[in-house]
Amino acid sequence: MLQNSLSTEAQTAIHTLFRQVQGRRLLPQRTLDQFYAEPETVVRRVEWLQRHSNLRNRTVVFLGDDDLTSLALALTTVVQRIVVVDIDRRLLDFLGAVA
Repeated sequence: MLQNSLSTEAQTAIHTLFRQVQGRRLLPQRTLDQFYAEPETVVRRVEWLQRHSNLRNRTVVFLGDDDLTSLALALTTVVQRIVVVDIDRRLLDFLGAVA
């Protein structure tokens, strides 16, 4: 069964995560077309993924993740594994430290 929306607890966890990492986030590199997403946008993305995919026990691969959707997804689903591939080593190091 596919989930239609995130629980209030999951949404709160995403907002809490974004507040906690706000001051530590890297400045986006415009040459790499990086832009931050607002927490509400990330919530909607995770809801969309859950609504349109069966993520249970799956590996999810992100090609680029400067908006931190992988972290939000890790908080809210039963995925088996999340992999992020990115050209920006700083971002990968940041995600590894936060995760």
